[in-house]
Amino acid sequence: IEDFEINYHFSTSLWFESKSLPFYKDKHSLMACAPIYFNSKDSTQIQLSPLEYTRQETNMLEQLFQSNGLNTLCLIELDATKETFLENLSYYSIIHLATHHTYYFDKSNSSGIVFSPNNRESTARGSNVLNTREAYNLDLNADLVVLSACMTGLGNKLKGEGIITLYRGFFYSGARNIVFTLWNAPDRYTYRFMMAFYNSLFEGNSYSCSIRNAKLSFLSDEKTNLPVFWSNYLILGN
Repeated sequence: IEDFEINYHFSTSLWFESKSLPFYKDKHSLMACAPIYFNSKDSTQIQLSPLEYTRQETNMLEQLFQSNGLNTLCLIELDATKETFLENLSYYSIIHLATHHTYYFDKSNSSGIVFSPNNRESTARGSNVLNTREAYNLDLNADLVVLSACMTGLGNKLKGEGIITLYRGFFYSGARNIVFTLWNAPDRYTYRFMMAFYNSLFEGNSYSCSIRNAKLSFLSDEKTNLPVFWSNYLILGN
């Protein structure tokens, strides 16, 4: 990482094909979701801890994008519902999800990105979890999706297909570049990492270069230089 930018793809043919896709710059810029607090009676049936730093993460993004004259839709706490996310995701070129990701081995319908429960529309979209199967049927055309949550790179093995993951679903649905994680990402350090990543992005660097710069910033700090703090963030795309 000190010498190279590193990114990943599923195959060279898909990589080549993705580089030829158009990017619609007339779309709105950023949609960010941060539920922050989670109801213990939601569809996960477990107590999910609050993610206080995701508020700072989302506020940082809103200020950064707006200061550069770009449109944003930032959904925080009760506004960060699955319903609202699905209604708006096709309009934005960058999608940032700062929340919990629940993962259960061999339970793809229960594993997924957790949103705030929407009591008003409790049956309209099912549960407040966007599961892996649903991720393969999204209506999006995003240039970048950031899955700022724990273990978003994990999935279940399917014979003949390989590992079926959440981020692969987003890619299949049209995302050109995806940032994901391989293990737990404490929200305090995730906030710092994302701040370094997006600041580098607005300096004119590529996605892979910005991931590298964020990792190097962690490496330069003796409190965060161990790989456990920074090497779980990967980027797939063109």
